[in-house]
Amino acid sequence: MRSKQSFEIWYFHVPCGNAINAQLIGETAVNSGIAACCNISPIRSIYLWQENLHQDEEILLILKTLASQKKKLTHLILELHDYNTPCILSFKANVNKEYFDWMNSMVKKKRTVDN
Repeated sequence: MRSKQSFEIWYFHVPCGNAINAQLIGETAVNSGIAACCNISPIRSIYLWQENLHQDEEILLILKTLASQKKKLTHLILELHDYNTPCILSFKANVNKEYFDWMNSMVKKKRTVDN
């Protein structure tokens, strides 16, 4: 019988104003060992701001980390994000054991990686 063990990670969804800012946050989080990895993709956002409808091209930054690094990652995003009021949407997600083991080996390891 298979174990019903849960392998929980934290998934962060963070819209950014441009690719440079998303790249900065993502690389800093991964290189410092706060996040295991990130994904960066273009998106179109539609929202109300000061009673006007806006449609903007943004960059979606997705980061994945462990519960032990959630507060550090939130602080890092707030520190580096170029919006005055960034959206930091985070939630728990279940992943397969192999992916969880890989994430566990990546998080908390400070790296110096040159691209």
